[in-house]
Amino acid sequence: MDIDQAILSKIERGKRKASRPIVLKLAEYFQVDEALLLRTWLSDKIYYEIEMEYDAIKVLKAAEEKVRYKLFQRPTEEWSLKR
Repeated sequence: MDIDQAILSKIERGKRKASRPIVLKLAEYFQVDEALLLRTWLSDKIYYEIEMEYDAIKVLKAAEEKVRYKLFQRPTEEWSLKR
């Protein structure tokens, strides 16, 4: 699978978070939907960043608004190339 065993062990034991490249390798190895695994990984990353915030839901809504705003600011060609 080309992932360092020590790193993989730490991820399995919750001592380290997986990086995007590792998530992609795991998706390929286990033959699971890459997009779904990336969404799950990224949502976990966001959750752990804001879990103790008093206004976590408001923070998420503000972030969603920023993402939606940025999506409509990009030219169609640029957006399709980055996906």
